[in-house]
Amino acid sequence: MEVELTPEENYLYENEAIIYSIIKTLEPLEKAYLNERLSDEEYNKYCKRLIQQYRTISDSLAEDYSGLSAFTTKYNLNNTYKLAIRRLQLGLTAVETTSTEESASATSILNATQSFITASNAIELSMFTVSQLQPLIQEVYISLSKVKLPASYKGTEKMQEWLQVFSSLRAYDDLSEEQAQQLSFDIEQAFRDFKTCIGG
Repeated sequence: MEVELTPEENYLYENEAIIYSIIKTLEPLEKAYLNERLSDEEYNKYCKRLIQQYRTISDSLAEDYSGLSAFTTKYNLNNTYKLAIRRLQLGLTAVETTSTEESASATSILNATQSFITASNAIELSMFTVSQLQPLIQEVYISLSKVKLPASYKGTEKMQEWLQVFSSLRAYDDLSEEQAQQLSFDIEQAFRDFKTCIGG
């Protein structure tokens, strides 16, 4: 017996199919880049497009979509598409997240400092919505990746963890009070350690 779907269910399943196809396309793209079969420019072009497509679709589904982590668990994708899932969690291409091997310049240190201050100010102004915070934490993460820091520095890793937290939430979700306090603490700690590392 054929089950008749409502228009809402059809819309959800059609878009979930697109999300699955994005993940399935992104995985070999990541592997091709890792194996140096794509230039930075080619990889960045296609990867950015897929990340943006994912964001557009997940935002359009609103409350019907419970986030990337729930989706990949629901369809048992976590073991097969690890590279693609991590890339969507970060919301940044590998080119954007690759640390430079050069010594930190005054400009890169300044940019990182500014991104920390902007993120801290957002928390102080009670900007707790994912759509407000995620771009700011991405900017902290990107700016830190451009500064040569010792392996003992954990701030970059902590910002990456928060990007993964955001990927499990919806764009209009607010952080809980406990999450907001923890994020504020992590930003302050990462900034304090950053200044110590650069001799500030």
